[in-house]
Amino acid sequence: MLHVLDERKGVSSLDRENEEKLKSQVKELQDRGFNVGVCVEKGIPFYTIVEKVNEFKASLLIMSRGEREFQTKFLGETAYRVLEECPVPMFLCKSKEDGSSEEPLEHVMIGIDFSDHSYNAFRLLEGLVQEVEGALKRVTILHVHERSNIELLEKVVAKGRIQEIIELELSRLEEMAEGLRNKGIKEVEVSMRTGRVVDEFLSEVEEKKPALVIVGAQGAGRSEMFRVGSCAFRVSHKAPANVLVVPLGRSWEIPF
Repeated sequence: MLHVLDERKGVSSLDRENEEKLKSQVKELQDRGFNVGVCVEKGIPFYTIVEKVNEFKASLLIMSRGEREFQTKFLGETAYRVLEECPVPMFLCKSKEDGSSEEPLEHVMIGIDFSDHSYNAFRLLEGLVQEVEGALKRVTILHVHERSNIELLEKVVAKGRIQEIIELELSRLEEMAEGLRNKGIKEVEVSMRTGRVVDEFLSEVEEKKPALVIVGAQGAGRSEMFRVGSCAFRVSHKAPANVLVVPLGRSWEIPF
C-alpha cells in the first residue's frame, strides 16, 4: 500500500485521521490473507507512484480515478499522468455511484481491434481465466468498426469484399470466444458495432454493464507520441465500470 505526501502542498506527514484509515485498510487486507507492506513517501504523486512500481517490480497497479469525491467518475490529474507512464497493467476503480456489478470479475468486457496491444490484453484475460478458476462468469468480446474507415472502403472496394473482411474479423473473434469457452467460461458473447469507436465502446458498456473493462493501452491506429491511445484514455476516463489498461511494456506475471 502506497501513500504519497504531496510535496507541492507542503505536506510532511500523515495526520492522525488518515493514519488510522491506513491502519484499518491494512488490517482489512491482512484479515483477508494478504501479506501487506506499507510505504509512505513524500514527493510528487504521479512521479513517485511510477518510481515505486518499478522499484517494487509490481505486476499490477490499482488506483481510483480521481483525487476528490466529485472527480471519481472521471480521470484526475494523478491517475492520468500515471496512466501515461505506468509500465504495468493499471486497474482504475470506478466510483461507488456507478451501477455496474460489485464483483470485479463477474462480467468482463474486452475490446479487440486486432492490434498487438489488444491481443496482449486478451492473453492476460486468458491467464486470469486459468489463475482464478471459476471467478469469471461472463465475457463480452467487443470490436468496433470506425464508421469513417467503412465509408472510405466503400469508395474503393466492392461491397462484397467489405462483407468478406467483416466475416473474417467475426470468425477471428468467434475463435477467441470458443477458446474462452473451452477454458470454462460458459457465457461468452461476441459483439460488433459500427460508428465512432469510443462512443460505440462506451454505449456498449452502458448497455451491458460489465464489472470490468479490459483495453490495450494502444489501438490499431497507435501513435508513437503517446503510450496510451485516445480510445483507452477516454474509456478509462468515462466508462461506468472498473477499467484495466494493459500495456505491451516489459514482461510481467499474471497480475491477480
